[in-house]
This record gives sequence, C-alpha cells and structure tokens, in this order.
Amino acid sequence: MAEVATAYVSLIPSFRGGKKAIEKGLTGAMVPAGRTGGQRAGVAAAAALGSGLRKGSLAVTAAVVGTMGVALKKGFSRLANIEDATAKLRGLGHSAKTVETIMTNALNAVRGTAFGLDEAATVAAGVVAAGIKPGKELENTLKLVADAATIAGTSMGEMGAIFNKVAAANRLSMEEVNQLSDRGVPIMQMLAKEFGVTAAEARKMVSEGEVDFKRFRKVMQDNLAGAALESGNTTRGAFANLGAALSRFGAALLSGVFPYIKDVFNQLIVWIDNLTEKAGPFASTVGEKIANAFRTVVPLVKAFINGLQGGTAGG
Repeated sequence: MAEVATAYVSLIPSFRGGKKAIEKGLTGAMVPAGRTGGQRAGVAAAAALGSGLRKGSLAVTAAVVGTMGVALKKGFSRLANIEDATAKLRGLGHSAKTVETIMTNALNAVRGTAFGLDEAATVAAGVVAAGIKPGKELENTLKLVADAATIAGTSMGEMGAIFNKVAAANRLSMEEVNQLSDRGVPIMQMLAKEFGVTAAEARKMVSEGEVDFKRFRKVMQDNLAGAALESGNTTRGAFANLGAALSRFGAALLSGVFPYIKDVFNQLIVWIDNLTEKAGPFASTVGEKIANAFRTVVPLVKAFINGLQGGTAGG
C-alpha cells in the first residue's frame, strides 16, 4: 500500500500550573526536614557547647584547686622555715629588735631574685652565728650568697653553708675552693685575677691561709655581684619567682592559722603521752591474761599429743 501522506502529532506536555505544584511538593517535603535537621543540629551544638563549657569549667576548677594546694604547701614551708630561723636567732641571744633587723636584711637580699625569704632567713641565722654582724654587712653577704648560688645552680642553703665555713674560720681553705669549683664557680681563677698571680700561686695563698673572709667576699663581689637579680629575667628565674609568689600567697592564707598549729601539736603530744602511760598497765594486764591462758592450755595440748603418740604406738 502506497504512502499517501505523513502526519505529525504534538506530544509537548502542558506544564500549566506544574511549576507551582512541584514547588509546593518540594517545600512540603524540605521544610519539615530542614526544621527537624536544624533543631537536631541546634541541640547537638548546644550539647557540644555545654559539654565543652563543663569540661572547661572542670579543668579550670582542677587547676585552681591544684594551685591552691601548691600554694598552701609552699606557704606552710615558708612560715615554718622563717619560724625556725627566728627561733635560732633568739636561741643565739639576739634581741627582738636585732632579729627584726636580720629578717629585714634577709628580705632585702633576695627581693627581685629567684630566692625566697625563708631561704635567706635560714642562711642569715647561720651567717650571723659565724660572726657576720646584722645590718649592711649581713645584707651584702646574703646577696653574695644568692649570687654565688645562682652561678652554681644550687640553693641558698647549700651555698650559705660554704660561706659560713669561711666566715667561721676567717679563712678560705682548699675544701671550700673545691666545693665551689665542683659547683661551677671558678674561684681559683677569680682569686688569681684579684691578686694578680698565677692559679698555682693563688692555690698556695689559700693553702697558707692568706685569704681571709673579707678578701674572699671582695673577690665574690667583684666577679659575681648582680647574678641573682639577673637570673630573675630568665624563664627559669621567672618560674622560680612564680613559686616564690605562690609561697608568699600560701603564707598569707595560713598566717592567721599557723601560730595555732603548734598548740594543736602540743595538745596531741600531751594526749598521746597520757595514753602511753595508761597503755603500760593495760598491756601488762592483757599480757598476764594471755600468759595464764597459755599456762592452762599448754599442759592440755601436751597431754593430747602424748595420748596420740601412745595410741599410735599401741596400734
């Protein structure tokens, strides 16, 4: 059959109103989903923020508690050391006014350094006992102890013990020279420079007792003065100063309580001593009862054992 004509049918759909229908459908599905997702995201964010704040708060609280603990410990040690030094000074016969002067010298000697008043007070007690007079002489000596301790990287107490030996004997010996040299203080080179001699000649001077405390102190002054103050500008010095600040803070917190702590200890001592006195007779009574019990039981045990042995032998 022959093709007479070709017909075309239009299949283009009509979207009249379709756009609005699609938008409505999408909006109906997306808005609730977005609202729910947003709410969940908001809740999650709030929970995370709250958790972070709680953790941060706990961390801060823990840090504060830890810092307070360190401060109180250092404060107690500071107060106890100062009290010990003060008691030692009174024991050496110094008046209240002299003790006050010595404590002022100790404070001035370490102000601005990485060392604390408690260390300086302890050293001061020993230095004064070795013959150094309270006042400017003591203050300068304590500063030199701090300077030498800084160079040696040691405590004021350890360095103060070396100074005390020289002051007490009024001469520098090879023992102190070796102690200083071992701690990184080039004392022999310093002596040689001071007296314009060789190291060997300086050693001979020391061995013959020609270097008294006054000359020793001058050598230290000329070579080490200011070292302790300079150390406060270092990171390690700043950290040490932080520790000193915490000890001062702790001491301030405990200042009202500390004087009564020894009273509590004294009361406990009395109570324990009384308990000890009563414990003696009580222990004797208990011991006698135990001894009587053993005296009663032992023969019975022996008889029982003997009976067993006899029965075994007879069987």
